[in-house]
Amino acid sequence: MTRLRRPTRKFASKPGFTRYDMRTADYRGIMFNFNNPFWQKNKDLIPAMAYAIDRKAIVDAVLLGQGMAAYGPLQRNAYNNENVEHYDYDPQKAKAMLEAAGCRMGTNGFYERDGEEIGFVINVKSDEQDRLDIA
Repeated sequence: MTRLRRPTRKFASKPGFTRYDMRTADYRGIMFNFNNPFWQKNKDLIPAMAYAIDRKAIVDAVLLGQGMAAYGPLQRNAYNNENVEHYDYDPQKAKAMLEAAGCRMGTNGFYERDGEEIGFVINVKSDEQDRLDIA
């Protein structure tokens, strides 16, 4: 059995269908594993990675625009302070931060530092398509 995982606008104007838009507490995120040896060695690159993530593009592509981009690890609620530092999508800032940390673009199009390619693994459960699509 296939279940609909993403919102759709296709049925909004069709007779016999009713579409409900609801706010939920559903939350998805990309988290850094600070116990991972890669991030322990390269912790200075974490802000650059955060600036390199286009959260709006993820919301638009994966959730078809039906969501809000997160700016921190907590769900939005009445107690959040939206004036905290945001790592909003800024690829130029990410590039500048990587280069300031000694990273250089390799001939293969990937950044390198100290002769090693900058790369990491994103782990995700295989039974949740939305999380796979976010990754």
